[in-house]
Amino acid sequence: MLGQSRTSPIGVDLADDRVQLTQLRRVSGGGLTLQAFGGWNWSMVPHGAVDLEDLRKQAELIAEAIKKGRFVGRRVVVRVPDKLLMMKNVRVPPIPDEDLFEAAQWEAAERFQIDPEQSVIRYYDVGEVTQGSETKREIILMAAPTEPLLELARSLDGAGLDVASFDPTPTLLTRFQHVIEKHGVSDGEDMSAPRLIIQVSPEHTWVFISENGQVVFLRRMEFGAKDFEEAVAPAIKSNQDDGTYGLRVSIDRVEAEKVGVKKRVDLAQEVALCLRYYGVTFPGKRPEMAWLIAPETIARCVAPSLAERASVRVMLPHEFDVRLPQLFDAIGQPLASMASSIGLAMNWPGGRLAA
Repeated sequence: MLGQSRTSPIGVDLADDRVQLTQLRRVSGGGLTLQAFGGWNWSMVPHGAVDLEDLRKQAELIAEAIKKGRFVGRRVVVRVPDKLLMMKNVRVPPIPDEDLFEAAQWEAAERFQIDPEQSVIRYYDVGEVTQGSETKREIILMAAPTEPLLELARSLDGAGLDVASFDPTPTLLTRFQHVIEKHGVSDGEDMSAPRLIIQVSPEHTWVFISENGQVVFLRRMEFGAKDFEEAVAPAIKSNQDDGTYGLRVSIDRVEAEKVGVKKRVDLAQEVALCLRYYGVTFPGKRPEMAWLIAPETIARCVAPSLAERASVRVMLPHEFDVRLPQLFDAIGQPLASMASSIGLAMNWPGGRLAA
């Protein structure tokens, strides 16, 4: 069951370059279709403090778009802007579940040098791992400053909306992948096997691994679709398939821009290193499938090298559309281009879409 409501919350995606609003509706037979959609271009302040006044303006635009559109209800699930997020894997001594929250708060304060009272701190519980002869508990810490999120929540609330949740990118994209897979699983697929998810967003490339819809590995790399653009076009013309395409991007863009140097990055190699780390941490477990969420031109260029060098079967963006045909037909554009806002809308309390 999907719960009492036939319509989902409204997913509000505050991406690097745009705002997207998406609401879903269940149809007979358990399928999903589009209830309403809206969006516009937007750009956060790069490499600097968040502009609170701009957030207030965006909240007003969001509320206005919801009132004028075909949206139903006022519950929204909002993406935590990537630029606000800090992340780190840490290992702590084995501790009871009830003590894990307090341990995460302390570790985040120490690792990020932040005040827990002025920060939102969350974690993914990876589980017990072996470190040498010792057993540790690994967690993935995530933290964001409280002030801009509170300001956004207050502004949305003042505009008549109800913020049900703030979701970080790994959570919403894992939900997107997990729900789509449950709705359109192919014969022979092992639903319990770990999944590799790669998203090439405008500013970042996310690499994470999920098991049964839960994040167990996470890495964010500081290069994205904008850095691929100049490299992809000549790669298509010359039919290159080495996964690099002469791509020269910066791991630390701010520092690189100061000296005018950009470092070459091989995406397939970086992903292979991530899988090697995961294989050492969890012997015997290895993703066999990678979900590639990226513009189709970039995806088609990097997929062959990912498949060969990371030894995974790569699912290209257009394959998502086949799994939820009703939703794809209603939207009229690739689901991958709206993956984040769809994943937010899929935070559907009380039913199969809850995550």
